[in-house]
Amino acid sequence: MKDKLNALPDDALIRLKMQIDAEFKARRSRIFAPGKLATFFSEKYDRDVLLKITGKGPKNYLANECDKFGNPVGRAQWRIHPSFLMPVLPEVKAAAPAVGAGKDRPAATAAGSW
Repeated sequence: MKDKLNALPDDALIRLKMQIDAEFKARRSRIFAPGKLATFFSEKYDRDVLLKITGKGPKNYLANECDKFGNPVGRAQWRIHPSFLMPVLPEVKAAAPAVGAGKDRPAATAAGSW
C-alpha cells in the first residue's frame, strides 16, 4: 500500500486527501455517535485514552473512560473537542467453525451414503 501511495503524483494525493476529509465530515455524526468508542492523546497523562461517548454538547463531546470492550474504568469523565478525537475500529471476532466441517463431520453411515 505504501508503494502505491509513493507512486502517486502530489496533486493526486492532495485530491485523495480532500475526498477523504469530505467523506469523514459527512460520516462524523455516525462515527462519533453516543455509545461508540473513540480515542485521543492526553498530554497531561502522556498516553492514549480510550473513551465511550455518552453525549454531545454544543461544541464538545462528553465521554467516559473505558477499556477496549466498552466497560467503564473508574469514574473518569472527559469533555473533548471533536478535532482531537480519533475513531476506534471495532475488533473483528473470530468466526466459530461451522458444525460438521473438518474433523467434526459425522462419519457417513450405510443409510446416508451413496
